[in-house]
Amino acid sequence: MDIAPPRRAVLDANVLFSGVLCDLLMRAAIAGLYHAYWNETILDEVERNLVKQGRATPESAQRRRVMMQRSLPQAAVQGYESRIAAMANDAKDRHILA
Repeated sequence: MDIAPPRRAVLDANVLFSGVLCDLLMRAAIAGLYHAYWNETILDEVERNLVKQGRATPESAQRRRVMMQRSLPQAAVQGYESRIAAMANDAKDRHILA
């Protein structure tokens, strides 16, 4: 019996913003159901919008980010910046596709 390898997903800020959805996605990734990925730009956006929308204080938003990074250190994507300019999608989302 062949077992399919875990799927991969880039978690954008819109799915990480909701506490419930973020928790579910984090737990599923920790359990090995899929491989989660994000970059610093995505985490910056989550942190900034949590504070902007009044869902967190700057300190609690930062704490959430640090806990996410500690829980899934392998999720951090680096070295994609040189590919951003070649992406043809919306300029605000090119870092995700890159």
